[in-house]
Amino acid sequence: MTAAMVDRAAASLADGGYAVIVGGDDNRGVLATAAVSAGPDEVAFIVRTARGHIGVALEGDRLRALGLLPLGESTGPSRTGVTVSVDAARLASPGVSATARAA
Repeated sequence: MTAAMVDRAAASLADGGYAVIVGGDDNRGVLATAAVSAGPDEVAFIVRTARGHIGVALEGDRLRALGLLPLGESTGPSRTGVTVSVDAARLASPGVSATARAA
C-alpha cells in the first residue's frame, strides 16, 4: 500500500465516502465509512454490499466498556479482531431496517 492510496482513502472518508481496507492475518477486506456519515442510506449500502455486518474500530478497553464482544479469538500475529455487529442501542421498532440500524 502506498502513501497515495492511504491519502485517497482518508480523503474519501473525510468527504463522507467509503474506503475498502484490506489486511489482517487473513487478508480480509472491509468497507469503511466515517460514523458521522453513516445515515440510513449509507447503512443500507453497507448492509447490501458487505453482508450486513456493521463494525466499529475501537480499542479493546472501550469495546469492553460498551459490551461489544469479540466474535472469536484473534490468534494471528497482528491480532486483528472482529466484534459482534453494531446496531442502534435502542430500536424504535423491531426489525433490521437501515434507518433503525443507523439511529
